[in-house]
Amino acid sequence: MSPTPTAPEIIEFRAATGLGVNDAKEFLQTRDKGLIRKILEAASLANQKAGNSRNEPNTTENSSKLDHLIDPIEHDPVRGPIVEAVRKEEEARIRAENDDQWKLGYCHLIWRRMKERLANEHGIEWHSPAELNPGSVFD
Repeated sequence: MSPTPTAPEIIEFRAATGLGVNDAKEFLQTRDKGLIRKILEAASLANQKAGNSRNEPNTTENSSKLDHLIDPIEHDPVRGPIVEAVRKEEEARIRAENDDQWKLGYCHLIWRRMKERLANEHGIEWHSPAELNPGSVFD
């Protein structure tokens, strides 16, 4: 377990994720620092694009502006197109494997396969929306 995060760290992470104070504190204490940095980077980029202030929490009221956090590498001019191509290939593969039916939960299968392929084939460490949006549910 990591040292107790400071109040400004908790506030910044809470603003990035919309988690409650205690959940934000627990996440900061128990999760990988690389993932935490990636979440903060994704939130900063999303806020810049949406015109939100840095410490405006990701809440229901402003969710239409932020929707959900995505990995900043998806905006990278070199790696972004690779991520998008792998996403499209995996979506097509899932549809082909399931007679073109789309069922709840397939996004997680796609993201798992994307993560594996991006790491193994392209050396890209990519984080799924589920990883970058603690407290959110995707289906």
